[in-house]
Amino acid sequence: GKTIRFILHDLVVAGYTAGDEIVITYTATLNEQASVGTANDNTAKLEYSNNPSYTQKNEKGDNDFDTDEDEPRGESAESKTETYTTSLTIHKVDGDGEPLTGAAFRITGDGVKKVVTTGDVFVENTAGAYWKLTDGTYTTTDPTTEGIDQSKYASSEVKYAKTTVTETIDASQNANVEAYVDDNGQLTFAGLGAGTYTISEIVTPDGYNSIADFTVTISFDANEKTFSATSSNGSVTDSGNLLSMNVVNQTG
Repeated sequence: GKTIRFILHDLVVAGYTAGDEIVITYTATLNEQASVGTANDNTAKLEYSNNPSYTQKNEKGDNDFDTDEDEPRGESAESKTETYTTSLTIHKVDGDGEPLTGAAFRITGDGVKKVVTTGDVFVENTAGAYWKLTDGTYTTTDPTTEGIDQSKYASSEVKYAKTTVTETIDASQNANVEAYVDDNGQLTFAGLGAGTYTISEIVTPDGYNSIADFTVTISFDANEKTFSATSSNGSVTDSGNLLSMNVVNQTG
């Protein structure tokens, strides 16, 4: 729910001239408060005015362009990212399927968090709600509005609509975590992306045989926005994009 605004003004004083490109780049890293299994959203867009006069309305950050009526405001297409991460819950059980305590596991591996980027592009459409300005941006201000300077418009007749384009980006990550199961024999590794991970039992419950290291391979379907996984040590189930599996220790 946080909003960050980059307010650029006095660009001519800063040395910019007509035709210069201005690029705003930001990065965000998922932390422990990230949503697991569902999308973590970020959106961004730019708004423009040729009016060099700009004011900040109040200290709360409610900003707006102080434009004249004959200066239409342009805006860029909005870019939206959805970053997905999942978790793997290990249920430690004995040969009869009963929970076991006292076990500890390590997870290692290189994976990728899946970032689904959705961007809007403007295309000609007679039913669209936008007009193109001469500076390359788009506005919803009708050029026929009284008092508007039509010389600011690339065309007063051609209209545009927004069309969404989606792509998937990989954000590399490394996992190396150790932890014990809880009193119910459960342990959850959260914040995982697609990739192959090695699970090692580093502490074995008393009276039980140790198990060999095994792998869990997590996949992500960018179209369905869902995770799935397979393991060399049995099946992995999925519930609401959250993964889980039983890990068995035998006696004898």
